[in-house]
Amino acid sequence: MNKRMLNLIPKLLILAVAASLLVLPSCATSPAEVTSYTIADSTGDWGYPSPYTHYSRGPGYTRMSFVFETLVWKDASGFIPQLAEEWEYVQEENAYIFKLHNNATWHDGKKFTAEDVIFTIDYVKTNPNPFVTLVGASGVREAVAIDDYTVKLYLEQPYAPFLHDIAGTLAIIPKHIWEGIDDPKSLTGTEAVIGTGPFTLADYSKEHGTYLYKAYADYYLGKPFVDEIKFVKISAEMTPAALKEGSVNAGSVAPEIVSEMEEAGLTIITAPVAWNAKMTINHHK
Repeated sequence: MNKRMLNLIPKLLILAVAASLLVLPSCATSPAEVTSYTIADSTGDWGYPSPYTHYSRGPGYTRMSFVFETLVWKDASGFIPQLAEEWEYVQEENAYIFKLHNNATWHDGKKFTAEDVIFTIDYVKTNPNPFVTLVGASGVREAVAIDDYTVKLYLEQPYAPFLHDIAGTLAIIPKHIWEGIDDPKSLTGTEAVIGTGPFTLADYSKEHGTYLYKAYADYYLGKPFVDEIKFVKISAEMTPAALKEGSVNAGSVAPEIVSEMEEAGLTIITAPVAWNAKMTINHHK
């Protein structure tokens, strides 16, 4: 199993439920034994998991990141390859060079190339993404393709968090689908969720707040060890019972019932509650 997939599943499960206490069945600790994974989420709907129609909060982005990928990703020790297998910073030019994987494909079978990265950069400049800023001081001045699998991104000015804020956050979209779309929010069909990621979207219900993802067999880093991932809407009050009876594999519970869940043979994973607050000064009023 590749490093990307080993890091992806636990991270996304925790982010997906935004939990401080995540409960898992103790029998599901070995990746080799997991073929289907069901996650309880009391919120349910986080929007259609396209880069422009998911809700602009962390769980909405997480739902999208099963399908779409960035140039780099992160694990506990730092940045790791994703669509870019290696990269370097050229200080004298204030530019990053990314060497891309040459065997990645979109979910419709089309080859992923440097043109998709260039297109994405230009498209997001015209159609702003709520998670990424590509114009202004922190943006990308120019994106050029050195060859089919190498791109060079010139920054407007030196920007220390570039790998985190842009290369590790901007979802790359397929040029052959999006180049004729003037209003990105109008693309809501199956074409809107064709990415390069380890999973494809098999089903989504806004009404019921459910998501079903299927493993992409031709994923360039190797087929995921989980065949399908389901998100189901279950109230916080009902989640402990669903965990005990085995109808879900993961969900968040209140701290006061941790001992009860452990006695039932369930595994507790603790994580800090991540939350960002921003104060904006109104200089006009």
